Amino acid sequence: RLTSDEELNSTKAIKTQKHNQSFIENAGRIFSPSQATKHIFNKCFPHKNILWAPHPDKTTQTSAHPAPSKNTFNILVLGGLCKEKGADLLAKVAGAMHSTHPQIKFILIGHAYRELNANINVHGCYQDHELDQLMTDYQGDLIWFPALWAETYCYTLTSALCTTLPILAPNVGAFPERLSGREWSWITDYKQS
Repeated sequence: RLTSDEELNSTKAIKTQKHNQSFIENAGRIFSPSQATKHIFNKCFPHKNILWAPHPDKTTQTSAHPAPSKNTFNILVLGGLCKEKGADLLAKVAGAMHSTHPQIKFILIGHAYRELNANINVHGCYQDHELDQLMTDYQGDLIWFPALWAETYCYTLTSALCTTLPILAPNVGAFPERLSGREWSWITDYKQS
C-alpha cells in the first residue's frame, strides 16, 4: 500500500523495500502495469529502469452513460475486499445511507475479509468468466471502487470498463490513468471517501 511520499517513507514501506531490494537489484528488467506503479517503483528504486507495459485488456472500453431511472439505485462493488480495498468503508457508507436513502442498494459481487452489514447484498466468490453476467444480473447503476490503496492495475476495473455503467474510483494507483477521459466516471480523493 504505497500511495504517497509519506507512506513511501513509512517504517513498513522501508522494511518492504529492503526485503525486496536484492530481488529488484538483480532483475534484468522490471515491468510495470501502470504509470502509477512505475512512479512508485521509481521513487523506491530510482536507479532502475522501470518499463511501462500495461496488460492487454480483454476488450476495448465502452461508452458509459447514466442508467435509466428506476425505484432503486444499485451500487456494485467488485472483487475481494480487505481493509485496504475498502471493505470497512463500504460497510460504513452503506450503513449511513441505509436509513436516509433506502432506495440506494449496495451489492458486493465478491467477498469481504469480514461479515458486512445486513443491508449489503454479498454475492460471494465467483469465477472470472461469470463477472460480466453477474454485473448484468444485478442491474447496477454505478460501479464503485472503495479502495484505500494504490491498485497496480485492477483486473475488476477492466471488467467494469467493458460495461456502460458509470464508475466511481479513488485517486490512487492505476484508477486515474485508466479512467482518464471516460465519460460518466469520477475520481475522488481516497482520504475523503
